Amino acid sequence: LETEWKRGQILVTSIAHVRLNPATANGSRIFYLLEAYTSAPDSGTMQVSIKDSTGKAFVQTAPIPVHLGTGGGVLRGQLNLEGLPSGNYSCTVAVKLSGSATERSASFTMADLQQELQRVAAVADARRVTDEGYFAAMSEEELNRAAEPLQYLAEGRDLRAFSGLTVDAKRRFLTEFWQKRDPNPGTDRNEVREEFYGKIAYADSTFRERGSRTTPGWKTDRGRVYAKYGSPDEQLDRVRAGRAPSYNVWHYTRGRDTWFVFSDRSGLGNYQLLTSNDRSEAGTPNWQEILGPDALRDVGLFLGIDFFSAR
Repeated sequence: LETEWKRGQILVTSIAHVRLNPATANGSRIFYLLEAYTSAPDSGTMQVSIKDSTGKAFVQTAPIPVHLGTGGGVLRGQLNLEGLPSGNYSCTVAVKLSGSATERSASFTMADLQQELQRVAAVADARRVTDEGYFAAMSEEELNRAAEPLQYLAEGRDLRAFSGLTVDAKRRFLTEFWQKRDPNPGTDRNEVREEFYGKIAYADSTFRERGSRTTPGWKTDRGRVYAKYGSPDEQLDRVRAGRAPSYNVWHYTRGRDTWFVFSDRSGLGNYQLLTSNDRSEAGTPNWQEILGPDALRDVGLFLGIDFFSAR
């Protein structure tokens, strides 16, 4: 609270207003330090009291024995003020030696716990918006999960070294990966990263495949396409009828006209890609036979394509 330095005939006193923050580790502890000067060895006591603005004492320690050698020494200590109500206080340290009694006081503030918790949460939320903050609090397992879907955006060789990195290096890798793709680097928020992981979360909860081995939704064919392109502009859903299995058709009309045909041949809700005009996607060679003529005609009418004449 108050520290004095004596250099020859000059005495320097430094006083700072302390603000305790009960929402942080050791944020309710107050530390005090004094330099005492004596011409001969001396003994006495030191006592600390905490008072509010009205003079009411909230804390008062028992007298603590002190012993000083020739020339004096440093007196120090600390108090844990956890539970002290928010407000303005003074801390007084009283030192009694054989020939004198001296007091030193300084004011401090105890912050409101709920307000500080809200402020800390707001700061954390604001920091989490940035690429660096988003990955900062992740464990190694979470970082690995965040990196895995990047296979949809980057070449395999670009991600090959990730598994061998340290945890801190993985955080830097992911931060730099998304910073390079940030359309507005002058702002804290990276909309592209937020949109991508939003798609992954949606795909994971919506397109999860059932069976003896559950496949995460983002790893399915529909999940992969959704992660790349988002929601289709037009969609056709048909349930199993006759020999034709249930099927979905996703049509993207924004930008390049792109479509995908998925089919649930197992009847368990596990849709696989049958065909697409996206050359980066590998379809099923006999997809037309799988659908059958009625379903093929239905898909063609939806897309405006005559699949029969195209055979």
